[in-house]
Amino acid sequence: MSTRDPNAYFTFTLPTASEVPAGAVLHPRHSRGAVASLILGITGGLLVVYGIGFLLAVIGIICGITGLLTVKKGGGRIRGRGLAIAGLSLAVATLIGGAFWFRSGNSSETPPAPVPVRSYPAPKPAPKNAF
Repeated sequence: MSTRDPNAYFTFTLPTASEVPAGAVLHPRHSRGAVASLILGITGGLLVVYGIGFLLAVIGIICGITGLLTVKKGGGRIRGRGLAIAGLSLAVATLIGGAFWFRSGNSSETPPAPVPVRSYPAPKPAPKNAF
């Protein structure tokens, strides 16, 4: 009979420094905020013509700043500074480009310009029985 914990298959813990072999290298992980910033920056740029890109760009800026702070505080264990900078720049470009897009009137959400109605004078009544 085995005395193992039945839930042991569902738990996962990272090895400590004493459990890692001497020649092994632990790879640092990417910051989730940096990855999310890059994805939201790209998606926001593609969807800016529909109006939802602005919201995605604002969320991308927030995630990019969070990603940069996480990388800075990670002490080399977390990477992704380039991803965060790329996501931030794409999100800011989406905001600026989208503002110009909507300002120029090229968006599908701007109503068409009103057409002036031309008024004509009332027609004169035709004479009755001119013959």
